[in-house]
This record gives sequence, structure tokens and C-alpha cells, in this order.
Amino acid sequence: MASVLTIPLEHPLIVLCTLGVVAGFAFWASQTLRESLLAHYVYVLILVALVILFGSRMAADYTSRLGAVAGVLLAMLGLMVGVAFNLPALKHAGNRVLTAIGRAVVGTRSMVVRKTYDQADAAMKREDYDAAAALYYRAIEKEPGDVEARRRLAEVFLKRGQPTSAASVLQEILDLSEDEQERCTVMFRLGEVLQDVLHEPEEAEGLYERIIRDYPAGEYAGYARARLKNIGVSGGAGHNHT
Repeated sequence: MASVLTIPLEHPLIVLCTLGVVAGFAFWASQTLRESLLAHYVYVLILVALVILFGSRMAADYTSRLGAVAGVLLAMLGLMVGVAFNLPALKHAGNRVLTAIGRAVVGTRSMVVRKTYDQADAAMKREDYDAAAALYYRAIEKEPGDVEARRRLAEVFLKRGQPTSAASVLQEILDLSEDEQERCTVMFRLGEVLQDVLHEPEEAEGLYERIIRDYPAGEYAGYARARLKNIGVSGGAGHNHT
């Protein structure tokens, strides 16, 4: 057992612990390193490489000496010790690296979304509404919570003379969205479709009243009041609104 627990200085576990101590001290002592994203990337990459190297080497070595269960457990224990030595350094580097990766992913997604929207806009200009709808359907399939793609799809349906489908999509947005401004915009647009295209003034009236009730201080409350007056003048509803 003593020979099993004997670890040479060049062993990945020793290197892993040394890395944690040195990196932790360096990030603590040097503001330049603390603010260097490159230094954080390099540290994290080395750490991951050593963890993989340590885990595979120790698991294989101890399994051959002690058996599968004991070998794996001892390797995991050693791995936890090595990571524990790196916690101070990870506190400095982990958040910045993960944040940078997250921003890169979001930025890449934004570029893809923007390209999809540009292609759909081009299709709309040439009145190829089927192509535009297909692009928005594809965007929604990849990201079901993409409210903007659904809003644009509703406008495509209106251009195609399918107001019922447009109203259905706008209702889907209301079910998904929690943003006040977005909900007001969509409710008002849905009210316009119901009132002007589908000729369902009572349904539209309910939406306008909902905007006024839920968001009385918003700009759309004024628009909704104007629409309600229009419904009253046209005889679409028999209520008195103030």
C-alpha cells in the first residue's frame, strides 16, 4: 500500500496541485494577470489537460494494483485534492472564462439570427412569402422562444392573406412573453388584426381594455383608448369608455 501511495514529483497530481498554488498566488499578486483573459484561458486549458491526464493515469495505475473499485475511488479522491488546490485560482479565472465563452456563443447566435432575418426581409421584398415563412419557421424550430421570429411570421401570414393564422401566432407570443413592452405591442397588433381584418370588434375590445387595465401608464394605453372610441363610433361595441 505504501508503494501505491508514493507519488513522484513529476506525477500529474503533484503538477496539478502546484499549478493551483502558483496560479492562485499569481492571480492574487498581479493585477495584470487578474485582468488578462488570455492568462485565464491558458490556465483553464492547462488545468483541464492535467485533470484528464491525472484521472486516466491514476485510474489505470491504481486499478491494476488495487482492483477496479478501489482504483477508481482512489483516483477520484486524488482528483478532488488536486482540484481543491486550484479553487483559489478558479475563483479568479472561472467566471471570466465562462462569461467570455457565453458572450461568444450569444454573439454567434445573434449573427446567425441576423442573417436569417436579412434573408427573410429580402424574400419579403421580392414578395416570396413562402420563402420568408420557411426561414422564420426554421428559426422558431431552432429556438422556440424566439418571439421576434414569431412576430415576423405573423406579418408574413398577413401578407399572404391568412389573418387567422397571424392572430394565432400573435396569441402564441402572448403566451410566451413576460416583457411588458413586448406584450403591449403584441396585444395592440392582435387587436388591430381582430378589428380591421377579421372584423371581430368585441375580441379586439377585450384586448384594448386589457392593455388599459394592466398597463395604464404605458404609451399603448392611449392608443388602446383611441381604438376603443373607434369601435364605439363604428358600432362595433355598445360600451361606454372613458
